[in-house]
Amino acid sequence: MPPRAIRQVEEHRGHVAGPVLWQRTATRRIATADPTLFVTQPTTRTWNTPATALIRSSLLRIQWLLALYPPDGTTGIAVEIREVSDLVQDLLGDRKLRRVSPHPPNAAVRSAVIRRMPSIGDLALVGDAAQRIINGEEESTLADALLGNVLAPGKDDQLFELWTGLTILRRLRSLGATVIAGPWDSAVSSRHFAEIEFSGRSYFLEWQRSYWSTPVFKGPGRYATALRAADLNVSSLRPDFLLYDEDGTRAVLVEVKFSAREEHSPDRAGTIDCLAYQHDLETASERPNDVVSLVVASSTTATSSTGEICIADPDALRSSEAVVDQLLGPTSA
Repeated sequence: MPPRAIRQVEEHRGHVAGPVLWQRTATRRIATADPTLFVTQPTTRTWNTPATALIRSSLLRIQWLLALYPPDGTTGIAVEIREVSDLVQDLLGDRKLRRVSPHPPNAAVRSAVIRRMPSIGDLALVGDAAQRIINGEEESTLADALLGNVLAPGKDDQLFELWTGLTILRRLRSLGATVIAGPWDSAVSSRHFAEIEFSGRSYFLEWQRSYWSTPVFKGPGRYATALRAADLNVSSLRPDFLLYDEDGTRAVLVEVKFSAREEHSPDRAGTIDCLAYQHDLETASERPNDVVSLVVASSTTATSSTGEICIADPDALRSSEAVVDQLLGPTSA
């Protein structure tokens, strides 16, 4: 990843950083009456270039698609997927790439980058294909052919959380919903995780956002009220996902819990969190009439059924009608 050199004019007092622009320094010293002031023009390196932005955005798209097909097993395509997934995660974890924009450059800049660096073009094409599959612009069977039909929960909590969000979108799309998803970055709170059209109604799926930051909920909540009464810094509770309709009549709080240890109970932990959300929302000045929860646990013996809280494991998330009814309401079928 080639860096880009940037030369910026800076002012310093009492010390020098980079070459001094003496004429400007003299002018500024007269203007400010400060003999300790220096105007310099140091050279700094940045990796936030169009080329690295194209690399990161393509890797993110591949990571999102791989999250739809987490590996399970020790042979064949599962091993290949795991190796690719690990490689993508390692690359995205590079300290240089972490500072790069997650959004791809525009078409003209992208073409110029690929002309100069053809090797990036192959990665960009794979990233484009991954995005088309996620958006439903290509048949899901294409994803099966590319990555193998091996659906299983991810190996850690972050991947399992992302896998859950993508699986919800795939499930809704299989019912005929139109889904506009991604590109995503959990640090960018102004974007929906997905916009969904189904049976003439519009829905929004949020990822790692407080329900108070959405237009369908208005506080104060019990949690913030208790913190304020105790003179503590006020913060808000935040489910992993929040699905709500445009009319503000229904909202679903989705809590995702992963545990690789058999003695842990992710289903119970998720239920406790959802009860806390429901309790917090009881004092809301505005809220949908119908607010329910869905707990997606990496392992559970619970039977999925609609109600205040529906608990589902990965298999139920992919196939249970109760999960669909919990997400869209019992009339969705």
